[in-house]
Amino acid sequence: MSECIHKRGDWITEKGFWLCADCFAKMDSRPIRYTMVMPLRGSEPWTGPRQEILWQAATASADGVTLNDFLRTMARRFMTKTRPRMDRDDAYDMAISVLQTMTSDGDAYGDPAYDWSHDGAREIADDEMQFWDHEGAGENA
Repeated sequence: MSECIHKRGDWITEKGFWLCADCFAKMDSRPIRYTMVMPLRGSEPWTGPRQEILWQAATASADGVTLNDFLRTMARRFMTKTRPRMDRDDAYDMAISVLQTMTSDGDAYGDPAYDWSHDGAREIADDEMQFWDHEGAGENA
């Protein structure tokens, strides 16, 4: 798994990792940065410095749809529309890959240039599948 410093993403429940909404890095947990805080002088008893959360990544949401929900909608569309049926892991990998391609010009999840609704996720998946070779017959799906 990767590391990143971006402050938005979402926990992808069906895959079990945190996905950055900006660079699409996969991480074992939500990014959190800590800082050391010294207690005020004269405070008793002396406990020494303590760690506090400086920031933690927020859940990315656009058009009322979280990144997790958007990917789930795309992955389910890939699974239901392909023959033979695409498995869940491949469907999620494909959905993430499509998002990376869409946002390769520096855009990120939530960019206003795209429709991030559930209907938008299905439309993006359908657009992607129209270029696939259907069952080796040379037909578009």
